[in-house]
Amino acid sequence: MGGIERFGMFLIISGFISPSFLILRPNRIIAGIPLNIFTIEKEPLFLLVAFISIIFLFLISSIKNKSLFIELSCMVLGIWAFILIIGKTSSNLLIGTSTSFRVSLGIGFWLVMGGFIILLRQKTLKLQANIKDLKLKSWIPSLIFTVSLSGISLLFKLGWLDSISIMGELTSQRSRIWSEFIRHMQLTLHAVTTGIFLSFILGYGAYKKKWIERPVSLIANFFQVVPTLSMLGLLMIPLSMLAITYPFLKELGISGVGYFPAYIVLTSYTLLPLTSHFTAGFRNISSSVLEGARGMGMTNFQIFFQIEMPLALPVIYTGIRTALVQTVANTILAGLVGGGGLGALLFLGLAQSALDLVVVASLLVVLVSISLNLIMTGFEEMVKQRQLKEDHYD
Repeated sequence: MGGIERFGMFLIISGFISPSFLILRPNRIIAGIPLNIFTIEKEPLFLLVAFISIIFLFLISSIKNKSLFIELSCMVLGIWAFILIIGKTSSNLLIGTSTSFRVSLGIGFWLVMGGFIILLRQKTLKLQANIKDLKLKSWIPSLIFTVSLSGISLLFKLGWLDSISIMGELTSQRSRIWSEFIRHMQLTLHAVTTGIFLSFILGYGAYKKKWIERPVSLIANFFQVVPTLSMLGLLMIPLSMLAITYPFLKELGISGVGYFPAYIVLTSYTLLPLTSHFTAGFRNISSSVLEGARGMGMTNFQIFFQIEMPLALPVIYTGIRTALVQTVANTILAGLVGGGGLGALLFLGLAQSALDLVVVASLLVVLVSISLNLIMTGFEEMVKQRQLKEDHYD
């Protein structure tokens, strides 16, 4: 067992012995009573399952020459069983209480889940390293993540997790969460798309004209250094004045609050990862390749589309992946200026002291970021493997 796996086991054990594993709360706002696995009296099976899980994980981690596929399957099934037990325990804790009572997840639960995720990640990396099929190898992390999340989603769909407070928030706020999620993704994609267009102009210009590189770098770094909240605050006054002076701008949606200032700020923050990767991608092209293309009589237009872009694309793609994942997280701040998105739910939860709503919004952002990163990484690995094959044949 490696050091990271030991750390995962440490988190699991710490979670199970935590004084706040679950929290029984009279309503949405009051802090409630923390419960550990020794005080969950209405579910005696829970204590037994907790210790069996620890012993099982120790045993499965110590067996030599075991099948990684079987090990991963056991890990995923263990996560499903663990969450199902939490749902069953929460349901039993609410028997005989009023409808306003709810069961929230304490720090102990999150420690155990963190440990499970670390162990699952390590086993996934080991399985990925042992697979020879390059296409399958690229998608193993995405596949494991999808299977794990699908199982939890099925438990939620069947109603077996309804007694857990964050699942209750998902059910009661479903329409609002869905609309804000769509708004969040729209804002993210609009900002990243605009950032790609601007960064292509700036990055390609810096590649063609060396003296442009420093001003472009200064501009991109300036937006990255200025705090996001400060940038939003600085934009509110001039945009508000423009909307007052020119009413037609307000009709177009340009004002000091709302979608537009968030869109400008998020676009600005994509410039550094995008321009740097655009410039690096074009700069990595060997000058001998370009000279050979010109010697063959290719025009600048042909060189750009047939030589420069295909060779620079892998590096550019990495920049797009980085910018997209970062923007998904940064878009939370749009909620502060009325831009909508999952940040609106997060800050609403903070304002109402509804921590479960905060957790729901935060988890959705994390899940979207992880999903996008895994999907784009899978495509990136496929492109790299394809290029290696082509270079080998050449």
